[in-house]
Order: sequence, then C-alpha cells, then structure tokens
Amino acid sequence: MARFRKRSNPQLGEILETGLWGRMRYPNYLGEMLFWIGLALAGLSVNAPWYSIAGALAMVAMMLGASIPMKEKRMMERRQNYADYQARVPLLFPKLFAKK
Repeated sequence: MARFRKRSNPQLGEILETGLWGRMRYPNYLGEMLFWIGLALAGLSVNAPWYSIAGALAMVAMMLGASIPMKEKRMMERRQNYADYQARVPLLFPKLFAKK
C-alpha cells in the first residue's frame, strides 16, 4: 500500500489491484474484525462473561454498517473504474485460488 501511494496519482483514480487488494477489497477491515473476534473467543475460552463478545459484535457491526459502506461510496465518487473493480474483487473474503 505504501509503495502504491507513493507512485500513484490521485487525479487518475488508480486502484491498487495487486497483493491482498487484488484478492479482496478490504483486507485491513477483515484483519481488524478477526482481531476483535479473536479477543472475544479468547475471553470466552477463559470463562469470561458472555457479554465480553460485545466489543467484537460492535466492531463488526460498525465495519459492516458504517465504515465499509462509507468507503465504498467515497471510492465510487473518486474512481471512475471502481464499479469494475467491485465486480471482480470480493468485499471481505478473498478468492484464494482464483486465477487472475
């Protein structure tokens, strides 16, 4: 991502389509959600109260209900070929063995 940002021209509306971003649109959000889910599972495994999963549920709900939709809207407004990228690349769960 850092190399792409250094070389890309924001006015051209380029989209990073290599590495993880070629397999799913939001690998960073997926990682964040999995982190919180992991914390909840770890809490449950040591008999923490059932409400210890509230943080994980809140984070997943925030990502799916607010962060990702807002980012998608912004990308559609700023990048003219984003609809094609959306059609090819899944939102969160990667196409692990798909050929490019």
